[in-house]
Amino acid sequence: MLDNNSSKQAPVEIVRRSQSQEEPKPFGAWKLAYADFVTAMMAFFLLMWLLSSPKPSDLAGLADYFTLSKPEAAREKGQSSSQSESKVEFSGGKVKEQDSKAASEQKPTNNMLEMARQELEIQRERQEAKRLEELKKQIQDMINKDPNTRPFKDQIVLDNSVEGLLIQLIDGGKRPMFDSGSANLKPYAADILGRLTQVLNQVDNRLTVTGHTDSVAFTSRGGAYTNWELSSDRANSSRREMMNQGLPEEKVIRVVGMASSNPLVEDSAEAVNRRIEILVLTRKAEVALLKRRILEGL
Repeated sequence: MLDNNSSKQAPVEIVRRSQSQEEPKPFGAWKLAYADFVTAMMAFFLLMWLLSSPKPSDLAGLADYFTLSKPEAAREKGQSSSQSESKVEFSGGKVKEQDSKAASEQKPTNNMLEMARQELEIQRERQEAKRLEELKKQIQDMINKDPNTRPFKDQIVLDNSVEGLLIQLIDGGKRPMFDSGSANLKPYAADILGRLTQVLNQVDNRLTVTGHTDSVAFTSRGGAYTNWELSSDRANSSRREMMNQGLPEEKVIRVVGMASSNPLVEDSAEAVNRRIEILVLTRKAEVALLKRRILEGL
């Protein structure tokens, strides 16, 4: 017999629980849109600034770059970028191909070339300044160590100038470089010029020779021969002596007499104003001097 308890099913209890459905919080899409807008505006103003800053030559170079055919276009035609040597030119709505360098090669702008030229010029000037400084040291050592030039060390003055190395041979009054009123070199002055020539021949720089006198005028020649002629003759006499000692003729590009127009001291009558100047020119000063001579000859 069946058990009465088993025949009866236990009641099923159903528990209903209310679930609170929370609405999703807003994600903030407007923030992303605003950030995109700000980024786009920054890019726009940056582009405007870049377009307003460069020189016209830079913009022209930039335009030339974008008018060149791109390597991707060559690949689409089945050509490798290394073999692409055509330049795309638009004329009247048609595309023309011309032989040129690799399409992916960017043209240097005029500004870049000018900057490179200036940098190269600066390096050359530094090297030349260093070379002239070494030349100055060699001459100074020669003056101090050579027994023939040591007594005249106070009359040999070395100075750096914008145009090069300036060597001045100055009359000391008691030991003049020339005979009085003439262009004849004293024997010791000729010897000093010869020793200077040996050092100057070690560099390729070209020279100028300038003669100076004091302001005391000539009275014995009736005014036919002045300090202008005397200073020019003394400069030329110094040039000839240096050539006799081995200086190449083409190394001297100017010989000039200044008379007493450029005194060394305030009192133009002082004997110290009588001097010979040898200027070892920098390359820049040499080019400027040659251009000036060409213009004067026109």
